[in-house]
Amino acid sequence: MEEENKKPKNKKILVLLIGLILLSVCTILIFKKISGDENINIYNDHDESGLDINEIGDSNDPETFNTDAFETRGDTEEMTKNPFILKGKMVVGDDIKYEDIKEFYYTYENINYDALYLRYKFYKENDKNMFFFEKRERPNDYGPAGEDDTVAKGNIELTDEQLSEFYKLISGGLVRKRGENADSGDCGPWLYLYWNDDRDKYQEFTFESYSKESEFEDYCSQLSGIDNN
Repeated sequence: MEEENKKPKNKKILVLLIGLILLSVCTILIFKKISGDENINIYNDHDESGLDINEIGDSNDPETFNTDAFETRGDTEEMTKNPFILKGKMVVGDDIKYEDIKEFYYTYENINYDALYLRYKFYKENDKNMFFFEKRERPNDYGPAGEDDTVAKGNIELTDEQLSEFYKLISGGLVRKRGENADSGDCGPWLYLYWNDDRDKYQEFTFESYSKESEFEDYCSQLSGIDNN
């Protein structure tokens, strides 16, 4: 008699377990259908690596892809064609060859008291390597310094040794997409490197180190014969 009473109880427990299992399976299937993706993303607003998708941007769009947040998201054809998407920056002397450089600009402008405008430019003209310099100043006065305030201006053709020294100073520098530094109210210097595949926007330059930037300024002062101050 006692054995017969146990059988209905065991049957009820079994039915209850089967029901719970079926309910769990249905819940999972419904959740997957709602998400529209069988690979459920447990990171919510993050990709499979756990990085913030909004911070990373679109790996197929060089305008939005943040390579500092996530260096690569796959070896796609577009990445192969566009190294900027893959790296976000390029190294002069390595990614950018010296023979591909067309122009290099250094510009400093103080429009406040003791106004000063200083520009150096390395460029090619008629298969010649040239150097341009210009200095305008308004001592004890506010700027901006105009054409009438020019105290030095000229062009010189560079020798092979002088050109090699220029390449040495910019070697290791980084080129990125242009920002809006000129509108920031800063005096600079603003540095831009124009090269064969710059796409009219990947031109903003940064020296490898502050010491190289200082050496560059001294070198330009030496070439032009003008004081940078």
